[in-house]
Amino acid sequence: MKTGFKLLLIGLMIIGMGCGVAAAAAPTFNDGGVTPPDGYVGDTFTFTANVSDADNDSISVNVTIDGIDYEMSESNSGDINYSDGKDFTFDFTPGITPDSSVANASHPYSFTATAAGDTTGPSEDGTFEILNTEPSLSSATISPGEGNNSTEFEFTVTFTDENNDSATFVNVTIDDTPYTMNETNSEDDTTTNGKEYNLTKLGSDFGLGTFDYFFSASDGADTADQIPDPVESFTVNNVPQLTGLVTPSSGSPDTTFYFNATYTDLDNQTPSSIQVYINGTPHSMNEVNSGDNDFTDGKNYTFSMSDFPEDTYEYYFEAFDGIETVASPKKDFDSAVSNHEPTIDGDAEYETGSNIAGSKIYFNATYTDQDNNVSDYVRIVIDGNTHNMSEVSSNDPVDGVDYSYNTTSLDEGNHTYQFFASDQSTTYTWDGRSFSGFYYDLDTGDTSESMTIEIDVDGREIKEDKLVYSTNPISKEFEYTGWDNYQIIGFMAERYFAGYKNTSESIVDSDLSLMSDGILAKVLLDTDDDESIYSGSSLALEEGYNLNIQQVDVNGNSVWMSLTKDGDEVDDAILSSGETYVYEKDLGGVEDVPLIAVHIDSVFSGTETNVVSIDGIFQISDDYVEIDEDDEYGEMTISSVSKTEIEMKNEEGDINLEEGDIIDLMGKLKFIVADDSDVLRFAPFVDMSEPGTYELRGTIAEEQGFTWTPLNFEGFYYDIDEGVSSESLTVEYDGRSIDEGNLTYKAEPVPVEFEHNNWGKYNVIGFMAEKYFASYNESEFGDETYDSDLMSNGQLSKVLIDEDDEKSVYTGSSLILEEGYTLNIREIDVNGERVMVELTRDGDEVDSGVISSNDEYVYEKDLGSEDDVPIIVVHFNNVFSGTETSAVFVEGIFQISEDYLEVDDGDTFGEMEVTSTNPITLENEDDIDLDEDSTIDIMGEIKFKVADSNEVRYYPFVEVETEPDESLNIDIEPTTVVEGEEITFTVTSRGAAIKDASILIDGEKVGTTSDEGVFEYDADEAGNFTATAQKEGYVSSEGNFEVISPEDESKKISIEVSPEEVFEGTPITISVVKAIGSEPLEDAEVFFDGQSLGKTDEDGTITYNPKEPGTHKLEARADGYLDAELNIKVNELAAKFDFSNLRIEPSPATAGEEFTVMLDSTNTGNAEGTYTVELSINDNVTDSQEITLGQNNSTTVEFTSTAGEPGTYLVKAGGLSTTLDVEEGTSIVWYVLGGLLLVVGGGAAYIFATGGTAKFAEIAESLRSMLRR
Repeated sequence: MKTGFKLLLIGLMIIGMGCGVAAAAAPTFNDGGVTPPDGYVGDTFTFTANVSDADNDSISVNVTIDGIDYEMSESNSGDINYSDGKDFTFDFTPGITPDSSVANASHPYSFTATAAGDTTGPSEDGTFEILNTEPSLSSATISPGEGNNSTEFEFTVTFTDENNDSATFVNVTIDDTPYTMNETNSEDDTTTNGKEYNLTKLGSDFGLGTFDYFFSASDGADTADQIPDPVESFTVNNVPQLTGLVTPSSGSPDTTFYFNATYTDLDNQTPSSIQVYINGTPHSMNEVNSGDNDFTDGKNYTFSMSDFPEDTYEYYFEAFDGIETVASPKKDFDSAVSNHEPTIDGDAEYETGSNIAGSKIYFNATYTDQDNNVSDYVRIVIDGNTHNMSEVSSNDPVDGVDYSYNTTSLDEGNHTYQFFASDQSTTYTWDGRSFSGFYYDLDTGDTSESMTIEIDVDGREIKEDKLVYSTNPISKEFEYTGWDNYQIIGFMAERYFAGYKNTSESIVDSDLSLMSDGILAKVLLDTDDDESIYSGSSLALEEGYNLNIQQVDVNGNSVWMSLTKDGDEVDDAILSSGETYVYEKDLGGVEDVPLIAVHIDSVFSGTETNVVSIDGIFQISDDYVEIDEDDEYGEMTISSVSKTEIEMKNEEGDINLEEGDIIDLMGKLKFIVADDSDVLRFAPFVDMSEPGTYELRGTIAEEQGFTWTPLNFEGFYYDIDEGVSSESLTVEYDGRSIDEGNLTYKAEPVPVEFEHNNWGKYNVIGFMAEKYFASYNESEFGDETYDSDLMSNGQLSKVLIDEDDEKSVYTGSSLILEEGYTLNIREIDVNGERVMVELTRDGDEVDSGVISSNDEYVYEKDLGSEDDVPIIVVHFNNVFSGTETSAVFVEGIFQISEDYLEVDDGDTFGEMEVTSTNPITLENEDDIDLDEDSTIDIMGEIKFKVADSNEVRYYPFVEVETEPDESLNIDIEPTTVVEGEEITFTVTSRGAAIKDASILIDGEKVGTTSDEGVFEYDADEAGNFTATAQKEGYVSSEGNFEVISPEDESKKISIEVSPEEVFEGTPITISVVKAIGSEPLEDAEVFFDGQSLGKTDEDGTITYNPKEPGTHKLEARADGYLDAELNIKVNELAAKFDFSNLRIEPSPATAGEEFTVMLDSTNTGNAEGTYTVELSINDNVTDSQEITLGQNNSTTVEFTSTAGEPGTYLVKAGGLSTTLDVEEGTSIVWYVLGGLLLVVGGGAAYIFATGGTAKFAEIAESLRSMLRR
């Protein structure tokens, strides 16, 4: 029933009661109660009552709970009969019903009923129980979650109790220690909707570390569940450290300043940012080594910037580790133009005021430098040709210094000229980005070494402590990436291993620094190439180590390996697939250094073959270098050594930069100083005289185009003595692509002086990083001037030799040139004024001539389109003819290659195409992609190497193969002598004697060689010695010799020859034996007339086949023994003809008739031969015959002749003689008569038989007529 309607009825009832007579009765409670009797806040309690009214008046019922009346509702509003009892209900929910109590207690209740103005109650009273609800905790927080000792950690939590009970405690328990929390609002006494508690503690209250925490609370009856569950933690860590500097500390607007910071966090937390603030502006810094994730010992960050206007700048470093911001102290650096650009002004004037061709023209210029720095050079370029100008005044540069150049060689026409000048800087810095000798990791952009010098230009010296060299280890990734990283360091321009840092635990358990103990070792192997090794075979490592596969198990799960060095086992191990074999060794004071690491990729066991696959090898040398403070290397002294840096200075004194000097700075690092007395010009370089392949690279280009010249790319040709350069390479790129035509190479010829300066100059050009001859430049050889110009015909020729060292060459010996040419000294005239020479190539004579003292031998040859080009020029300084020795003294050799290179428009060289030949210009004809980790062939030997990095970083380089051409050779004769005897040292190079070469015995200089390259030394002390020949500009040579006591018979040897009789062309056996016991001597070198035959075998013998008859000298030389000699006679190997049985048939002979002379011949010699046998009669040679017989062969020689007048003749042949009798022969008449008689007799018989007497008479008359005639 609606409340309004109820009120209306009640009102009407009251009015009716007021108007009528009261006769009704009060209502009656039949029952009343509550269900359930107890429950929790939020539960619903239902109150019910059954009330009746005898007058059937309408009834209202209330229930009173905790003194608060709540109107009850009829259970069935459609039931209008109140007389038989009616049900009333009320639902009560503690905490939800208005004004309800939620207290944990017994709560009273009672009922009241009213009908027609009559009220009954309270009645049916009773109680119900609100049980206690367990409190809860929520919204637990800690801020911040990590911090340091000074950090305020705030703990907060919300306590909620549905019974509105106050908390008897709210705690935060930290590592088992409870801390009472405080009410955030003490005036808030309501807990049903949550009450906040907090606690603030400093990090220093806990110490350093990670701490567990949880919250707990109670309302006195029950305890809330702890939160968080499981427990959580917070960390109190160390405050990170940040230090840094700028290098250099001062500079100019052109200077690139490097801001380097080191962030250290002992908790190894990664900073979210590292910045350098420069005059308040932040700049994000870059990791030096992104692979270094260890911050406990400091991680380096860098940022570089240039173009600072002149001013003083404030900078500091700032880092945020996610908890706290730390900053370094503020410092300043200066940018000032300490070296301002000089100025040059000039003009041209004619000597006579005439501008006729051939007139002398003066070019005058004034050089001014406000810093008062002297000029590096002052030059004039006329029509593209560069000329050095001469200083003609002695003013200070700040006041202006006058320079002049004059010429008469300009032809008729218009000419252009321009002046150029440069001053001398006094401070220079090189690092791995700008000097290819220093170690640089292209992939990471890390450089290890740097060197800064400050020069006293006027004194041409570097003062003490003004040359500072420093080097730092940098992280490098193993080629086998599973091993992570190690440390590498450049030291004196060589690469060394510094230690293991951030290295996989499969190699080393923790970081290990060799450098901190003063130990450096070479990296011998670092490869991830796949290798397969079969059972029983070995993996050859460096320095005599071999990893041997002993056995593979039958399941192919593991392999047994052994490690040997020089054949001796030093270690063994059993490993499985995926494991790393590590061999450790103590190096100096560092124990258990992993020397060798080999990664086993897989192990395979087959039915026939077992194989171990390896995909990673790392090895460092056990022949380490020890370094310590105060150690000296050349001009430098180590000033400090730590695990992060080695520093060296020239602490022992000034370094003089004398003209033409090469200064041994330290290790292989040297300075070369120009041979120029006017200008100090020098550069560092690495000694590359040892055979090998060396990389010469240019300055690193990072995210930009670049221009390289010889001043920033050592591969390009540069003449430091004259300060002239020829080549340049310019690149522009877009992203990772060099578009077509954006890579430009230029080369032009420049004049340089011959090393033999009497010849004047020639034009040279650097082309594709190699030195080429372009043309002669009015070069004077003897009485002739040469202007041969190869380049104008598109031809370039390599310069093979250009030197002026004095050499002595003896008669019969040769001067060895290049490309197979040899200049042989044939004969020197008796007056010692001229020499006959012969030029051969590959043994064939190509030219000859007679040259006088102080004159040139010139060999000309047509090269392409250019005729009569001098390709070889040799200056003969002196010609000497002595009683025993004759020699010529050469001082000046120049040779160019006849194998020229042709360069024409449109020619291509690698990626480049010739677009012009004056000057030579090439451009890329196609796009060139700078792909990551690529090497690109540009042209010739020039290549680009690109970093394996997301950043575009690259440089040009060439590889130089070193095979020392100018090596000294020291010949020691003999190598073993008796004490008191003389040793002769002969020093040569290219076959020519070298004078003024220093001879050192065990490092101590004992003398220099003569003009003949000879030094004689009296061996006055017994022992073993090393002799060294040295001369500037040559590679040194060493040899050993021994001086023994005269009583030492054990050092004597002898020579024996078999067979005893020696014939030419017949092999002989030469034996060398010890004098005592005749024991054979192995490895003795045997000489035949001074020519080495080789060394004896283990039987002490060597065979030889002598070809020339005569007496010859055999010599034997062996280390540790005295030389032995033996003269032998070699007999001629020839045929020998013996003759016998000289005979004549017929004998006697008849005058006018033939006879035959015969004799037998036998070759009793030891070779086939030919002999001419002569027949002489009465000592007149009448016939001869040539016969050829092999050894022991015979023949009969026959001569046929006609006998002369009757008599006795002397017949000789083959050294034999006999007589021949010749008798008178029968007359022809008698032969005719005899014949006629036979005819007549026969004819008569016929005639008589036929009866022809008359015929007979006719025949007789005919015979008479014949006789009368």
